[in-house]
Amino acid sequence: KGLIFYMPEKLYHQFKTQVAKDKKAKDMSKVCRNLIEAYTEKKLNCKGETQ
Repeated sequence: KGLIFYMPEKLYHQFKTQVAKDKKAKDMSKVCRNLIEAYTEKKLNCKGETQ
Protein backbone atom coordinates (compact mmCIF):
# COMPACT_ATOMS: atom_id res chain seq x y z
CA LYS A 1 0.00 0.00 0.00
CA GLY A 2 1.11 3.52 -0.70
CA LEU A 3 -0.19 7.05 -0.51
CA ILE A 4 -1.06 9.24 -3.47
CA PHE A 5 -0.89 12.97 -2.85
CA TYR A 6 -2.70 15.60 -4.87
CA MET A 7 -1.08 19.01 -4.70
CA PRO A 8 -0.66 22.18 -6.76
CA GLU A 9 2.01 21.84 -9.43
CA LYS A 10 3.93 24.80 -8.01
CA LEU A 11 4.11 23.16 -4.59
CA TYR A 12 5.20 19.88 -6.19
CA HIS A 13 8.10 21.60 -7.96
CA GLN A 14 9.15 23.33 -4.73
CA PHE A 15 9.14 20.00 -2.91
CA LYS A 16 11.00 18.29 -5.76
CA THR A 17 13.67 21.01 -5.67
CA GLN A 18 13.98 20.69 -1.90
CA VAL A 19 14.39 16.93 -2.20
CA ALA A 20 17.02 17.37 -4.91
CA LYS A 21 18.99 19.65 -2.59
CA ASP A 22 18.76 17.18 0.29
CA LYS A 23 21.06 14.31 -0.66
CA LYS A 24 19.81 12.31 2.31
CA ALA A 25 16.33 12.27 0.75
CA LYS A 26 17.23 9.45 -1.64
CA ASP A 27 15.23 7.26 0.72
CA MET A 28 11.64 7.46 -0.61
CA SER A 29 10.05 6.66 2.75
CA LYS A 30 11.87 9.65 4.20
CA VAL A 31 10.70 11.80 1.29
CA CYS A 32 7.09 10.74 1.87
CA ARG A 33 7.41 11.39 5.59
CA ASN A 34 8.81 14.86 4.91
CA LEU A 35 5.92 15.57 2.53
CA ILE A 36 3.36 14.48 5.12
CA GLU A 37 5.06 16.61 7.76
CA ALA A 38 5.05 19.60 5.42
CA TYR A 39 1.30 19.21 4.89
CA THR A 40 0.74 18.77 8.63
CA GLU A 41 2.77 21.86 9.53
CA LYS A 42 1.14 24.09 6.93
CA LYS A 43 -2.29 22.51 7.52
CA LEU A 44 -2.93 22.47 3.78
CA ASN A 45 -5.95 20.73 2.32
CA CYS A 46 -4.58 17.34 1.29
CA LYS A 47 -6.38 14.38 -0.21
CA GLY A 48 -4.60 11.14 0.52
CA GLU A 49 -5.71 7.89 -1.06
CA THR A 50 -4.42 4.46 -0.14
CA GLN A 51 -3.77 2.09 -2.98
